Amino acid sequence: MSSSVRAAFAVVLGATLWAGGALPVPAQAQESGSTLMQSAQDIVFQGKLSSSLTREATILFDGEIEELRVRSGQAVKRGEVLLTYRLTPEVMASLRSRVSSAMISEFEAKLAGIDAEALGARTKLKELQSLQAGNFIPEGRLEEPRNALAALEAQRQFLEKAMSLKKRLLDDDIAQLKSLLGDVIGHDKVPTTVQLKAPIDGHVTTLAPSVRPNSLVRGGTVAMTVGVLDPMLVRAQVYETEALRIKPGDKAIMTLPSLPGNSFEVILSRVNLTPTTQGIDQPTFYEVELTAPNPELLLREGLKAQIAFTH
Repeated sequence: MSSSVRAAFAVVLGATLWAGGALPVPAQAQESGSTLMQSAQDIVFQGKLSSSLTREATILFDGEIEELRVRSGQAVKRGEVLLTYRLTPEVMASLRSRVSSAMISEFEAKLAGIDAEALGARTKLKELQSLQAGNFIPEGRLEEPRNALAALEAQRQFLEKAMSLKKRLLDDDIAQLKSLLGDVIGHDKVPTTVQLKAPIDGHVTTLAPSVRPNSLVRGGTVAMTVGVLDPMLVRAQVYETEALRIKPGDKAIMTLPSLPGNSFEVILSRVNLTPTTQGIDQPTFYEVELTAPNPELLLREGLKAQIAFTH
């Protein structure tokens, strides 16, 4: 048998034995096939950590910071005083005007004057009516005092309505200011110093650079944010084929490049049904959200995380 024939025979024999299972599959090939199968089953993607709830603590009026009572990262309770600031003279003047009851007093003084005039007009009308009853004066003499009294009564009704409206607007304005500042403000009462309080239980996650003792701040400045750090959230975008394979309640393992050697169990809490992109020529991704327990506060906002679902 020639060498070429023997070689062809060996190839055919080897292929036959391999197909029939007579020859073992190399270990390297087995491992490679297992890895490919595992990769096909797992869902792996990246996301970023964020607080599960964040609220801003905003300075409402122009003022000067007197005392800063917290630092970044500090745990706070809802209603706890974060800082105090002194209102500027311009703000205090504006607030005094808003809560002043001086106009109500003016209405009351005008009503008292009208009541006095009306009393005099009624007395005069009664006297004239007595004279007319005795035929000492004609009936026509009563028309003028009657008209004067009617005019005073109409004027009083107008002022009463105007005063009632002013009172209601004043009370509403003061109620709104109290919801912002508390009971330190009220009718004809304006504080010189205002407290900024924590809106929720959590930790101070950011502190504005301009917020420090003796600094002037503008109304509307976000002094700091308070966030809930336990649990944390992981937000990510998942490709369409993978989004169809996961559902809320599924568990996954999270690892972070910044915390090597640590892994965390997370739970899928939300899968949006509307894609982040709508173009037909663009790949379709869906936004998902996972909940990550953080009792030791190892996790922080902005950390990159890798999520792995094993099915």
